[in-house]
Amino acid sequence: SSLGLQIQVEAGGMNRVATISSGDSDRTQNNSVIHFGLGEAQRVDQATIHWPDGTQQALGGLSVNQYVPIPYPGTTP
Repeated sequence: SSLGLQIQVEAGGMNRVATISSGDSDRTQNNSVIHFGLGEAQRVDQATIHWPDGTQQALGGLSVNQYVPIPYPGTTP
């Protein structure tokens, strides 16, 4: 499950963090897609994924304005 997954993104001198949660109030459920507003940044310098079980993975040199599926390490999407 991606519930509790945290992503830290460094881009254009900015550092952003987001977490996947189940919902913000009664009878709600959040999407498991995280969107980062990166201003004028032209690329993501590094994205660090912190999985709920403590596993970490890093992705670098990503383009902006795209959807990046991130499967658990060792699995296929």
